[in-house]
Amino acid sequence: MQSAMFDKPEGLALLGDTILFVADSYNHRIRKIDLSTKRVTTLCGTGELGHTDGPANVATFKYVVRSS
Repeated sequence: MQSAMFDKPEGLALLGDTILFVADSYNHRIRKIDLSTKRVTTLCGTGELGHTDGPANVATFKYVVRSS
């Protein structure tokens, strides 16, 4: 079993009662947490610092932050 490690989570968004989206800033990823199962999934971002547009498994982010 692997454990998800977050580094400076900046933004949170709750969908319904069980899905939480997290902007994992310093890991350069957008994550989804299913609160009912405690399962963490990476939705997009490779974990590499960058600014590449593309499919979720190719896209890179400089820093992921919440919008104002």
